[in-house]
Amino acid sequence: MIARAKFQAALDVFATPGNRWGGTSALTYWAAVCGMDAEAVIDAAHRAGVRSRDSDLRRGMVSAMAKVTANAARFAGGNSVRCFRRHTPKPPQPTDRVRRLIEAGRDVSTMEALRELSPVPIPRATDAHAYLRQTKSALVRLFADGDIVNIRTDKADRTPATPGANLCPLADWMRQTGGHGEIVRPNPFTGKQGNTADGKPSFGAKNCIAAYRHMIFEFDELPLADQCRFWAGFIRCGKLPLVTLTYSGGKSLHGVVRVNAPDAETWARCRAQIIERYAADPDRAYRLDVQALNPLTGCRLAGVVRKDTGKVQELLYACERRIDAAERGTPPPTQHPPESDTRPTERSMPIDRLLSLYSAAFDFAPVPPKEPDGNAPFDELLAFEEISESMA
Repeated sequence: MIARAKFQAALDVFATPGNRWGGTSALTYWAAVCGMDAEAVIDAAHRAGVRSRDSDLRRGMVSAMAKVTANAARFAGGNSVRCFRRHTPKPPQPTDRVRRLIEAGRDVSTMEALRELSPVPIPRATDAHAYLRQTKSALVRLFADGDIVNIRTDKADRTPATPGANLCPLADWMRQTGGHGEIVRPNPFTGKQGNTADGKPSFGAKNCIAAYRHMIFEFDELPLADQCRFWAGFIRCGKLPLVTLTYSGGKSLHGVVRVNAPDAETWARCRAQIIERYAADPDRAYRLDVQALNPLTGCRLAGVVRKDTGKVQELLYACERRIDAAERGTPPPTQHPPESDTRPTERSMPIDRLLSLYSAAFDFAPVPPKEPDGNAPFDELLAFEEISESMA
């Protein structure tokens, strides 16, 4: 009987030194579910070696009997044995998700072919002007007007985030005609000083993040051709919203995925779900780099020449729309933009469109590239992944 097993487990915890205060309520509750009275519980505690808690157990049984009676009336029509809820265990996520997406994009093995999947034409990195266009194209899709952006010189740059130097409003970076650093942190900052985990003052600490908007997907050991196939499958099958995809100038592609988590706690929960889905393959090569799944981690900024390799960090994919005020988490402006401003804005995707988008997600049927829905809750998008898999 489940209730009896629960009682025995609670008794074992109760009899463990150091756990007695925390185990009283569980012990008396399951005793009440089993129909035991206070003296029977005390006798069981004595046999388990606990002889100094009789008064605590008597008081606990009074509360437990009242709780069981109330629960029985509420959940089970008066049957006290059925008063506890049974939770169906969540089915494990498939560990071959990355391999399946690679298979879905098997015909795209080069960056040139991958670039053709972008909904926005990508200017080829042929000269300094084209480099700058790629840089600005990436920045305006990662950030909104007024966002404070941190760009570092290179991966080895340990200079603290400093307002007016490497921590500036988006408009300041957009006015530059070159000389951008190689690394950009895709989540904006408040521009206010906070504290690191060590208590040191910093403008680039986690509590200085203004919006937990993006997450970086990167593979450390997967061959570049398979990375191209993965991202082709990711784009074609209508997965999570891909904002930009950039060649690192080395051996990997950096994808920035929009999650729009409202706070750090939700972001951490999203990270756990991503690891469960994309970093659980038995072969390490097919796992996402979990170290990159950090809100402070930077990715390669498109259109910049990487110093250590001499290669251009090329933009391969850019989403079609910029970020609007609603997605930034700030109130929209009181005045409407002039009619001449034709810049498209993010809109919430209707539920029927979302269902259509994700219904074939695990059939791997090629579909036209979909523009990411920046305002859709991340948990909702992951739920559609699970629904789609059950429908496949």
